[in-house]
Amino acid sequence: MWWKVLFISIISILCLSNVATAGRVWVKTPIEIDGEPIYSEHCALAMRSGNTWPVVSYGDYESYTAAMTPVGWMPGPGTGYINYGISAASSASGTAGFAYDNGSVVMLSPGGWSTSYYGGYTNETRPSIAFNNNGTPAVLHNTGGYGNDLTLALFNGYGWYQDVLNDDGYTFNSDAFALEYDSYNQANVAFRDGGWLMFAMKGALTQNQWEFDVVDSEFWGGAVDMAMGSGDVPWITYSNDDYLYYATYDRQQQEWVNSILGQLNYGDGCFSMAADSTGGIGVAYIGAGDMLTFAYTDGSGWSYDIGIAEADSYRDVGLAFDADDNPVICYSDYEGGLSLAYDPVVVPEPATMMLLAIGAVISSRWRKFR
Repeated sequence: MWWKVLFISIISILCLSNVATAGRVWVKTPIEIDGEPIYSEHCALAMRSGNTWPVVSYGDYESYTAAMTPVGWMPGPGTGYINYGISAASSASGTAGFAYDNGSVVMLSPGGWSTSYYGGYTNETRPSIAFNNNGTPAVLHNTGGYGNDLTLALFNGYGWYQDVLNDDGYTFNSDAFALEYDSYNQANVAFRDGGWLMFAMKGALTQNQWEFDVVDSEFWGGAVDMAMGSGDVPWITYSNDDYLYYATYDRQQQEWVNSILGQLNYGDGCFSMAADSTGGIGVAYIGAGDMLTFAYTDGSGWSYDIGIAEADSYRDVGLAFDADDNPVICYSDYEGGLSLAYDPVVVPEPATMMLLAIGAVISSRWRKFR
């Protein structure tokens, strides 16, 4: 009989080594200040202090900020009137930054809160903020003037200066765009120009000139987001009709690969993309039936957590990863109450638990044979 026990044990070990985790345990908690819930149409989420503590910015027409602390959520500064939205980013040192369509930037660093003005307002869309490898903030925005010139505002330590995206004198107009930096400290930009989804890069590899490429020649959606994956591969999400698409660059084929990621209930602001420390890509979005969904890929295929919560698909979603690469999502419920969905533990699927139980029984019987 001992050989049967040994055979079953080997089979169990082989099965366990090939079983993937089925999903996450999502903890959902309302964001409250002084015991009062926060109601908001717009929201953005960043992590501070080494990607440990979440910071949110929110508002309908007036902007506000709040930071989670060991004693609860504490309010931060606002910047006054906003209309089209907020974007968020974190630096490697843990500074959380927010950009607003009124031209303001609010940051929370280890030294406290600060506010600056990046030199213009964004016309009918949200700006996009990112930190470069030196921890310096940059904001992508359109000028709001004639032509809606797409412009990158860079902070040089003393103030902001403007870099207009153009190609041989042609100025790109945009009302949906996103900004990220790669490991070479190059600016990577995705934006809609007319009916095209465009990608632009500027830095050492392009002789400090803007280089452009077409990602999708049929893009009429209202929102774009981007993250840098493993090996400095850009990943882009964008809404088209009722679907959420993603695009990434295939270096072997030297072309962009586009595909549908999921179905949206409403296409403009209800998704957010972020990368974890390994270069894995996560996307939070509100799918069919107003279900908050999280999708993740390490480059080999997408896994989904569907039905995390019921969410208002006409309000923003924010996504960030904590220090342990667990996803954190900011969203609003049907009444507009702002909440966090957080994954503290990854648990094995029921089949794995059954194999573990079998293994425990086998182990106890094996001890009896000895």
